[in-house]
Amino acid sequence: MRQFLVRIHLSDDVQGWGEAAPGLAITGETWRTALAILEQEIEPRPVGRDALSYEEIWKELDRTTLGRTSAKAALDIAVHDALAKRAELYRLISDTGN
Repeated sequence: MRQFLVRIHLSDDVQGWGEAAPGLAITGETWRTALAILEQEIEPRPVGRDALSYEEIWKELDRTTLGRTSAKAALDIAVHDALAKRAELYRLISDTGN
């Protein structure tokens, strides 16, 4: 099973990473189809939008990419990773601050 990584950049230069491992038997997608959906359908939609409005973005993605779970999952993880870094949530769960 091949995996792919998604990296997003927020306007304040915070980066978030997400990963997906599409499997034909599980998600009905191959890594090639998931990557194509990500590049053609998903990638253009959140550009220039506030990452905190992700619920609105997700509703739009659900309407346009029904059943394409791998690519959406990778983006979802990347957005939440970036938002957690922006909020410095690691300080809440680590006694060392790292």
